[in-house]
Amino acid sequence: MTDEEIDRFALVLRECERIRAMVAKDEAALSAGEHDGIPTAAAPPNQRTPVPTSATAA
Repeated sequence: MTDEEIDRFALVLRECERIRAMVAKDEAALSAGEHDGIPTAAAPPNQRTPVPTSATAA
């Protein structure tokens, strides 16, 4: 590999690490109940998606 190719590869690796860090930060914020840095509120009870409590016997 030439020095130019090595430099280009190193640049790509740095960009990948930067993107990985952004994804990790976004996932951490979402798991903490935030969206774009703004906490998300729970939907009012009448607008929540019903959650099945148990399977019905056939």
